[in-house]
Parts: sequence; structure tokens; C-alpha cells
Amino acid sequence: MKYRKTILINASAAKTGGAETILKTFVKELEVRSEYDFVILSPIVFQSDFSHISFKLLKTNGFQTIYFTILGIRKYINVYKPLKVISFNNLNYLFINNMGVTYFHQAKALDSTYSDFKIKVYRFIINKFLRKNLFIVQSEYIRNKFINSFNFDSNKVISSWPGFTIPETKKLPIFTKNTNFDHYGLLPISYSSEHKNVAFLNELKDFFVSEKLSVLTLLNKSNDIFDNDFENIQSIGAITRSEMFYLYENVDFLIFTSKDETVGLPIFEFLQTGKPAFVYAADYAIEFYNQFNKPKNFILYTDVEDFKILFLKNINVKAENYNYSRGEWNKILDTL
Repeated sequence: MKYRKTILINASAAKTGGAETILKTFVKELEVRSEYDFVILSPIVFQSDFSHISFKLLKTNGFQTIYFTILGIRKYINVYKPLKVISFNNLNYLFINNMGVTYFHQAKALDSTYSDFKIKVYRFIINKFLRKNLFIVQSEYIRNKFINSFNFDSNKVISSWPGFTIPETKKLPIFTKNTNFDHYGLLPISYSSEHKNVAFLNELKDFFVSEKLSVLTLLNKSNDIFDNDFENIQSIGAITRSEMFYLYENVDFLIFTSKDETVGLPIFEFLQTGKPAFVYAADYAIEFYNQFNKPKNFILYTDVEDFKILFLKNINVKAENYNYSRGEWNKILDTL
């Protein structure tokens, strides 16, 4: 009997949000790659009818994730003796050269101005221990930034569009429309920080009032920076992906304020509706705008006045359907 070789997949921190979405998309791709046995370490278990895909329930957080990824995973390596370890935790196992394939999605680690200790740890480990790893990033922009930041071998960094899964929608009862507003929008960001730039909405308050606009955000009570008495901005906290896609279908526009991302998946999830997404013209966004041939509903703004002009010009734009959900995971699997 010929035994299939094992690929060990470390997704121990993929609990929610973009990380969970990307993992689900990747697992879907594995269904047709039955030449290997895939063992997935994850805090969530997906339904799979394929015998070559199995899950081991494992959840890590914060620095525990770093420790497990670079050292603690050894016990699973000893058990499964994998051909490769694919890590979704930005880092990988330290002690076997050429075994690691690392999906990198921490944009802050590519910016030398960030002084956060955890980010410094990422940089140190990549520089000193993972130079023989293969790294997977989401765009040519991030690929070039990674190569330049770490002076990395360009043959060891691959750009691969992640795609995403589309769930069945589920109605969100808290979202209702009324005659007070002409248009409804969504800011799909769940926490406030300098690089998320959600405070930009405060500069648009007068515009929201004059144009009768209502915007939902995903900020929760502990990090909501907006005045509760200002009815044009409503923060509703975390929601499920099914509820998120319900909002995509029912709001009129999306606004995305972030100054730096590796992907910004909600932008592309929303673009599939054909309705306008108003996105801050950061470098990563400009890269994707060009990569996808400048979709007419992908509206890049530079400041408050630019947003106002572009909004009034494009709020009713409708683009042709384009399948942003299809990923390029074959690029990763073909390296095994």
C-alpha cells in the first residue's frame, strides 16, 4: 500500500474575522488535493466529507500563539512527521529548514515605525530563523514590501490572492430602514486605532446630516469612539459572517478608512454586490484597484473633501458582476 504524505496546517489562532474566512477558503481548496493527508490544527472545525482532511481542535492567543508556532508544535510534528508545515500564524516552526510554508498577514511588521513589542518579535524571528521558509502574501504590493523590509530572497515570497467563501445570509434584526435617511452605509471595522482610521467619520458628520446618510460600524461599546446621541452613526459590535453578507445586500455603500492592510477582505466581499465601496487611497488599496483593472465601484478617496465629491458622483454607480471570491491557493499547494 502506498501511503500519502502528510501536510500539517497550523491555524491555531484563526478564531474569527478575516483569519477564519481565509482558512475556510483554503480548506475548500484542499478537497480536490487528495494526494496528501491534511491535518489541520484549528480552534474551529469545519464540516468535511473528505477522508484526507482531518481537524485537531487547538486554540491559541497572543504570545501563546507565537510560542506554539515556533516551538510547541514540535509534538505534532513528531506524531505526524509531515512533509510540510503550513502556518497561518505569520511565523513557523524554527528547527527544520525548508519544511515551513508561512501565510503572512501582519502588515504592521512591514512598517518600521511600529514599536509594539509583539511586532518586534515577529521581525526578529523572521530575520534570524525563517529565511529558508517560503512566505505567502496577498498581493505584489505586500510581496515587494516584505522583500524590502527583510532583505528577503524574492524566490521565497509568493503573492496569492486569498479569495473568500460566501455564506447564506441571515437577517440582522437591529438593522432597519426608515424615512430619516436616504442612504445607508457600512464601516466594516471592529476596533479603533490610528491605522484603522475610523475617526475619519467624525470629520464627515455634517455631510452625513446634510445628505441624510446613516452608517453602521462594527465597533463595540468598549471601543466606540462616536457620540451615542449622533443618530447618523450607529455602532453595533460583532456580527456573524451571515449577518455581514445580509448587510452587504441591504446597505447602499461601504466605507473603508484603514491606512494599511494586507487585504481588507470586506472591500472585495462588498464589491461583488456591484454597489460602491469608498476606500481610503492607501498604497495597498491602490495596488488592488489596479490589480483588478480599476473597477468602477471601487472608489478611492484621499481626504474629506475628496470623499464628499466622489460620494455624490458615485453613490448610484452599479458595476458588472466580478468573482472576487475565487482564490489562488493552487499557488501554495503546487509548491508542496
